[in-house]
Amino acid sequence: ATFTLPVVEAPYCGLYPASALVAESYDPAGSKYGSVTLPKVQKYVAGSFDPAAAVLLGKQETAGAGIHFTNAMAYLKLTVTAGTTSAAVKEVQIESNAGENLSGTFTIDANYSALSNAGMSKAPVTLNCGDKGVALGTALIISIPAKTYTKGLSIKVKDADGKYQITKTTKEFAAAAGNIYPTSFTFVPQGTEIEGGIYTAADWDSVVALIGAGNDFTGKTITLMNDISTPTFFDYQKGTFNGTLDGNGHTMTASANKWPLLEILGANGVIKNLTIAGEISGDSQAVLANAPMAGNAVFVKQNRGTIKGCTNKTGTTLTKITGAVIFGYFCAQNCGKIEDCVNEGNITIAGTCASAGLYGGGISAVGHGLLSNYAAAGPGDADPELPSGTFTRCTNKGNIEVTLTGGATPPTKCAIGGICGAAYKDGVKFDGCINEGAVSKYDNGVTATSNSCCTGGICGRAAGTNSSTNLAVDAENGFKIEFKDCTNKGQISNLSRITGNWSISKETGARKVYVGGIAGMIVGSKSDAAKYASVSGCKNCGDIASGWNGVSTNTPGGIAGCATNVNVSGCSVSCSIYSSDTDKADSKAKRYVTAAGAVAGVTFGNLTATDGSYYVNGTYATGNDKWEGLLLGLNYGSGSSFTGMQTGGTISHNGTAVNITEVNYLDYCLGKNATVSGTVAPTFTGLTYLAAKPE
Repeated sequence: ATFTLPVVEAPYCGLYPASALVAESYDPAGSKYGSVTLPKVQKYVAGSFDPAAAVLLGKQETAGAGIHFTNAMAYLKLTVTAGTTSAAVKEVQIESNAGENLSGTFTIDANYSALSNAGMSKAPVTLNCGDKGVALGTALIISIPAKTYTKGLSIKVKDADGKYQITKTTKEFAAAAGNIYPTSFTFVPQGTEIEGGIYTAADWDSVVALIGAGNDFTGKTITLMNDISTPTFFDYQKGTFNGTLDGNGHTMTASANKWPLLEILGANGVIKNLTIAGEISGDSQAVLANAPMAGNAVFVKQNRGTIKGCTNKTGTTLTKITGAVIFGYFCAQNCGKIEDCVNEGNITIAGTCASAGLYGGGISAVGHGLLSNYAAAGPGDADPELPSGTFTRCTNKGNIEVTLTGGATPPTKCAIGGICGAAYKDGVKFDGCINEGAVSKYDNGVTATSNSCCTGGICGRAAGTNSSTNLAVDAENGFKIEFKDCTNKGQISNLSRITGNWSISKETGARKVYVGGIAGMIVGSKSDAAKYASVSGCKNCGDIASGWNGVSTNTPGGIAGCATNVNVSGCSVSCSIYSSDTDKADSKAKRYVTAAGAVAGVTFGNLTATDGSYYVNGTYATGNDKWEGLLLGLNYGSGSSFTGMQTGGTISHNGTAVNITEVNYLDYCLGKNATVSGTVAPTFTGLTYLAAKPE
C-alpha cells in the first residue's frame, strides 16, 4: 500500500492493528513511544489467529521510504485430540508459571520492534472457541507476547461439558517474535469446572475436587441451579474456599450426612441463599467423619468468611456418644460472620461422654477459631490470629437435648446454647439473635464429679475456664462479649450432677451448674472496665428449669446463671424459674436450686443493671443453701447495682410461698442472707414495683 501524507515527516512509526494503541500514549518528545493493550480473550479464527491480538510494529527513519512491519507476537498452534471424551473444545487458557503477563498493557520500545511488560501478575490469555466450540483435532492458534517465560507455560483446555485438562511445560520457553510453535496432546479430563452453575451432585463433587487440589475460587461465584440430593453425603475435601457459593434459593439434601460441605470458608468466602437438609444419625459420634472438630456442621468446619441468608433443615440423632463431641449446624468454629441464618433441625445427643468436651449450639459450637492443639477433652484456647465470630439476626428453631447416661462422668467445661455453645474471646457479638427451641442438658445415671456445666438460650458460656484446672469455669475474669437485642423464647433446662454445694470457699463459682435465658454464664474482664461484657435490649420469656438432689450447685437466672463484670441495660424478663420435675434425669426427689434471680443467680462483682422490666415466678425446692431473689440470688463481690427497673414476681420455697408485696419487695430483690461476708452488697435505686407478670 502507498500513502501520501504531505503533513507527516520522518521518522514514521507504524502499528497494526490501530485499535490496540492506548490513546495518547505516543509522545516521542517525552521518550514515550506508545503502549498497546493485548486482549485477555481472543476469538477463534479457523486456520488463523485473532487479528485483534496479532500486533505488528514498524519504524522508518527515511522520508519517502516504506515501513517494514514485523511481528511483536509469537504463536502457539495447539491441536487437541480425542481421548476419553469427544466434546468440542470450548476454550483454551494460557498462563505463565512464573507470573509473566500474557495480556494487559505493554509498552513499545524506541525502535518500534518489540513489546515489554515488567508485570508479574500472571494475567492469562484465553482463546474463546464460541458457544458450540470447535471439534477435537482442530488446530487452534493463540497469540502470545514474544518473550522468555522462565518457568514455562500452563495450558488449560476446557470442553463444552465443563471438563478440563491442564498441561504444563516446566522448562524455560523463549518465544521468538513471528515464530509458530506447534504442540499437541490427547484430551483426558482431570475434572469439571462449572462456571455456569451446579446442576447435579456430581457437579458439586467436581468443585470440591478443585478445592482439594488447591483452587480456592477467589473472585469466582458458584451458583446452585437446581435442588440436588444424595442418598449418602456430598463429597468433602480439605482446603479453603474464598469464592462465593450462591444457593440461589435451592436445597442440597444429604440423607445420610456425616460432614460439612467445606473445611474452611476463607476470609473472602461467602455462602448465601442456601438450604441444607437431610439427616445425621448413628449409634455413636463415629458417624461424624470429622468428630470432634467439625461435629455435625453441614455448611463448613471453620467459618472465617460470611454465611448469610441460609437455612439448615438437617436433623441430628446420636444415641451412644463415648467421647468428645462439639456440634453446630452452620459451623463448628465461627471466627467470621453468620447473618440472617435459621436452624430448623433438632439435635438429640445421648451417651457416655466420659470426661470429654461437650460444646454446641444450633448455629455454631464456638464463637471463634481454635488453636491447633485441640485436645480430646474439649476445645483449647482461642486462636489469637483469627478474628472473633459475630452472629447477626440468627434464629434457632430446633430443639437441643443432651442426655448423659450409663455412669459417665459429666463432661468437662460443658456448654450448650440455642445459638452458640461457648464464646471465650474478646469481640464475640450476638446481635438480634432469637432462640425458639427448647435447650436442655440432663444427667441420668452418671457419676458425680466436681466439674462444671453452662446452658443458655443464646450462648451456653460467654466466659473462660479456670486457669488451675481444665475441669472448671472462671467465674471472675472473662471477655468483652456483647449480647444486643437478643430474644429467648424456648425453655432452658439444666439438671447436671456436679459434686458439692454453694459453700463459700476456694474456687467458689468454678465448679457449678449455670443456666440462663440469654446465657448460662457471662463474665467480662476483671481488670479493665472497658472490656466488661454487655447485655442490652435483650428479652427472655422462656421458662428455666434446674436443680439436683440433696446438695446442689444448680444456679439459674433470667438473663444469666452467673453474671460478673457485666453491664445489663434495657432488658426484660418475664418467665418462670423452677426446680425441674422432669423424669429425664436421675434427680428423682427434691431438685434443689441454690441461687436464682431475674437478672442473675449469682454475681462475683461489677454487675450493673439499668432500666427494663423483670418479673419471675420462682418455684424452688431448697436445702440448707437457698438464695433466691427477685433480681439476684447470691452476691459475692462488690461494685454491683440495680437502677431504674420495674421489679416483681413470686418466690416459693418447698411449697411455701413468700409474701411479696409492693411494700416489702425491695427486701427480696436479693436472696435472703446472700451477701457473702467481706463483700459489698449491691445497691437498689429507683426501682418500681411490677404487680403482675407482663404478657
